[in-house]
Amino acid sequence: MNILLIGAKSQIGLTFNAINKHEDLRIISCDKNQLNILEIDNLERIYKKIRPQVVINCAAFTNVKLAETKKYETNLINNISLKNLSLISNKYKSLLIHFSTDYVFDGKSSFKYSENNKTNPISFYGITKLEGEKNIIELSNNYIIFRISWLFSEFKNNFLIFVLNNLSKNQNIYAVNDLISIPTSSNSIVKFLIDHIKSKEIFNHTNEIYHFVNNGPEISWFEYANIIKKYYSERFNTKSEIISVKSYDFFKNNIRPKYSAMNNKKLLNTFNYNIDNWKSSVNDLINRKYIQ
Repeated sequence: MNILLIGAKSQIGLTFNAINKHEDLRIISCDKNQLNILEIDNLERIYKKIRPQVVINCAAFTNVKLAETKKYETNLINNISLKNLSLISNKYKSLLIHFSTDYVFDGKSSFKYSENNKTNPISFYGITKLEGEKNIIELSNNYIIFRISWLFSEFKNNFLIFVLNNLSKNQNIYAVNDLISIPTSSNSIVKFLIDHIKSKEIFNHTNEIYHFVNNGPEISWFEYANIIKKYYSERFNTKSEIISVKSYDFFKNNIRPKYSAMNNKKLLNTFNYNIDNWKSSVNDLINRKYIQ
């Protein structure tokens, strides 16, 4: 089975290539310099050469603040490119797997969002991610969309790595106390996909949106940072303090949903699968980064 991985230098892309060293999936990874998803001729050439059964799209413009000023680029990557990917995947009968976000919701809920809840993004980033979803649903014959939140891994500059780096330097950390969601491990996502692609179970539950978040409690960034510090402090000394701040004071805008925790029961029930608790995934990552 040939698998085309688009966005090889993303968190999920880097995690895929790290984990697949111990697996036997044939994954052909392309970064943005090797594959421009905005150029249909470029896509055609790669698809014709690889003839992928599965296409995993990790390409995205994810800087929420910058998206407000770089609207043209954000819309091209998060929205328009999905038209190309849907149509070319149809032509080669590929399953298109795409990642969306909790930011398609407005954050006004008082309970975890299910896949059927009304979307109403409050940022341009969220708007483009939602429009990208709509393009796939309208145009793709064979797709799966996974909405994820607060992604973390040992790669790139995510919040977990930011906190760990500051703890190691004994620098204080400002973390917002009024944005609530659920951290999601890139490792958990990749292990799920590898298992279900190898078993071919993934092909039995297509043309759906699923919320993929780790099990475990919803939490604020401030609480999250304190848990990271707790696990880090079990191994090393640090003089860092976690300082609580309001989101507007920190970001100088209100373009992030206050509450965006998502319910993952549809995925767990559909695939009869149990996702790790995010706390254990955080602890495991700290072990990998500092101990092994």
